[in-house]
Amino acid sequence: MNLRIFSRLVTSCSDKRQLLSLISRLGDHPHGEINGVSITLPAHEHQKIGFSLEHIFHACDESSLKLMVELNPRTTWEAGRMLDSLSSQLSAAQRNNNINNVLELLMIRAPHLHDINSALSYIGEILPLTAQFLEEHPTVGRKYGRRNAHGNILDDHVIGACHRLPFSIPELAMVSDVFLPTRLALGVENVCHVSADDHSTNEVYDLETVVQNTDLLCLDNLNQHSVLWKEVWRAQLLDGAKETYVLVSDIMEDLEESKWKDLRTPLVRMKFHEFLKANIPEASHP
Repeated sequence: MNLRIFSRLVTSCSDKRQLLSLISRLGDHPHGEINGVSITLPAHEHQKIGFSLEHIFHACDESSLKLMVELNPRTTWEAGRMLDSLSSQLSAAQRNNNINNVLELLMIRAPHLHDINSALSYIGEILPLTAQFLEEHPTVGRKYGRRNAHGNILDDHVIGACHRLPFSIPELAMVSDVFLPTRLALGVENVCHVSADDHSTNEVYDLETVVQNTDLLCLDNLNQHSVLWKEVWRAQLLDGAKETYVLVSDIMEDLEESKWKDLRTPLVRMKFHEFLKANIPEASHP
């Protein structure tokens, strides 16, 4: 199983040349261990980054980097509008530059949800929107060898989008039980109460359910919850996953040599290599 690390870029910068140069240097840097970059699409017209996403698609393609797009909609209607805009720009890039495999994953952060009922309502509305997007763009996402509850290999459209919900493990387990296709992005807000000493039947079941439905780990804090990372990786390994995804929040504004020692990417790769050696003894390469 391979580890694929995406690093979040600053998209508030309106300087196209600076941002595209950053992407180029990420792809070229000899010490870089980054597989892709993540950008956040603005939800409001006045927050536009000042140039077309087509430029970013093209820059990633030239630098052999994959792209993750994060959406932070306030409503499902807004999410639909953002997905339509992304779809149009992706189609233009594919048509004009023959770019077909740059966009790897969507991560949609849910708006403020009051309770589990509002979460279920939201997921019920957002899943058809993401399914439509992914059916229109079958190159988004990949097949990882993972299987659904019926033992069938998951299609691209199942694993091309994941959702970051502001709830703890029991609530996420409920969402996963009700809406089986929901793929999750786990962040520190989801696991702040998880302990390696949790042994009750309900806690174990909930954790297993969430882990089985997790596609992306958002490692905002590398000093916490490494036990959970290993649980997710172990479940994915047992499921036959070929790759696992991590998003690190290294908000990078420049890539001077002196800055690279501060990147968290090497630390994540080290932890992943340690995990592989513990679970696959013959694993000798990061």
